[in-house]
Amino acid sequence: MRVTGRIALETTLTPMAHLTCVGSSVAELRQVVGEYAGAGIRNVLALRGDPLVALELLGPLTLRVSTMRTSSLP
Repeated sequence: MRVTGRIALETTLTPMAHLTCVGSSVAELRQVVGEYAGAGIRNVLALRGDPLVALELLGPLTLRVSTMRTSSLP
């Protein structure tokens, strides 16, 4: 959300948020989409994502990759 919001606010590009839906409730998805809308983001690509079983097998690896990607942001 942070990067996509910055793109919307600081550039003339049209951002598209990528939303992974697997394991999320309808209420959670509505909240995230509402946050995107509040930031002026009107384009959302909703992806089903990997099954929960695959995520459980990766466990800590998934967290490390996610942390590496977000920690490199300004």
